[in-house]
Amino acid sequence: MRDRREDIPLLVRYFIDRYARKAGKSIRRVNKRALDHLRSYPWPGNIRELQNVIERSLIVCDTDEFTVDESWLSTKPAIDRPADIVEQRRHTREGHRRRRLARHRRARLRAIRSGCASRGSALDAGIQDFVR
Repeated sequence: MRDRREDIPLLVRYFIDRYARKAGKSIRRVNKRALDHLRSYPWPGNIRELQNVIERSLIVCDTDEFTVDESWLSTKPAIDRPADIVEQRRHTREGHRRRRLARHRRARLRAIRSGCASRGSALDAGIQDFVR
């Protein structure tokens, strides 16, 4: 939808007809400001998000003019995507490091308990986790 903005009015009309019939409502016109707002929205949820917004709008609509609650379509992103991805990767790397360190500590403890004091003696004893 981001690449085909010209299709948004057609989709809006289609979904309005579909959900108005389902709700037993008669919508005669679409508010110009609402249509402009729908056109300018980036649609991160794509067509399903448009469908849901129109259905919700029709449920609360009391007149024969279709309008959209603009607070449902905030143009400001809820989260900062690039920073969120960087943060997620950082947490993933930290999690991997913690798991490797914990595995190393457990292997070393097993090696010590079995009488192997060094990495070489752990290999000789067949404790492979110590090496990883």
